[in-house]
Amino acid sequence: PECFESMAQHLAVLPATARAATDAGSLGDLPLIVISGAHLTQEALDEHRELSRLSTRGKHVTAAAGGHWVLLDDPETVVRAVREIVAL
Repeated sequence: PECFESMAQHLAVLPATARAATDAGSLGDLPLIVISGAHLTQEALDEHRELSRLSTRGKHVTAAAGGHWVLLDDPETVVRAVREIVAL
C-alpha cells in the first residue's frame, strides 16, 4: 500500500509541477535533457522538444525502447543523460 500511496501523491502534484516548469519561460543555461518515449505521437514529441528549448543548453532525446516508463523500458538512455548532465 505504501508504494501506491506514494505514487498517488506524486501523480497528485504532477500537473502543478508541469505547469511550473513550462511557466518558467526560461531556465537560462541550466543543463536540461528531456527524454521522450518512442511511443509518443509527433505532437507530443514536438511539445517535449519545445520543453528542451527552455534552456540554452537543453537537449531532446527519444528513447528508442522507451514507453511510458522510459526509466524502466530504456534505462541506458536515462543513464547516459544523467552522466552527460553530471559531466557538464
